[in-house]
Amino acid sequence: MVNWLSSLRYWFKRSMVFMRRFTHSRGFGIQSPSAYRFDREVINAHHPYHAYADLQLAFLHEDRLTLKLARLYFRIANATQARRWALCTHRNDVYRAYIEAGCSTDIFVDGDEESELGKVAASDVLVTTMEDDRWQMCESFVSSAHERSMLIVEGIYASKKAKMRWKVLVNDERTGVAFDLYDCGIVFFDYTKSKQLYIINF
Repeated sequence: MVNWLSSLRYWFKRSMVFMRRFTHSRGFGIQSPSAYRFDREVINAHHPYHAYADLQLAFLHEDRLTLKLARLYFRIANATQARRWALCTHRNDVYRAYIEAGCSTDIFVDGDEESELGKVAASDVLVTTMEDDRWQMCESFVSSAHERSMLIVEGIYASKKAKMRWKVLVNDERTGVAFDLYDCGIVFFDYTKSKQLYIINF
């Protein structure tokens, strides 16, 4: 009964988000070729990757949103081959398995360890949340980011404070192109690309 209600709530929420973002589907309105490719070939790629089936069997009891994000991180790892990832979420074990399947040379940093702050800042990709105890880590990463860095922040609409912090990140002069997927935000730091926020129906 609990699982059925949870599933119903999930699909109701997904339907509402989809309807609100319907005009942002399939790369519509994205003028930048690189941003369009990232949306169509990574964010909303629907290829039946062989790793999906095995990974889903390994995490049968995970909720739909966690698996949806895990598959996204798999595609990002596969597309970018970024070597050093820092994970600071409630699902580090799941995400790590998917990321490793997408890029077998990854080096992981556990962002939940306070002593690892320096290593987090030096990572190529940081996956974190908008929670209070993780904001300093996010700030440190942004200050140290290079042109190939990527920041992925989950829960950007989870609360008023989260929405405010997401807006601050997007408008920060240190950040570049950003993608708002509702369930998470993705920020790049390549200043050769015009700063822009893309709303994506994910």
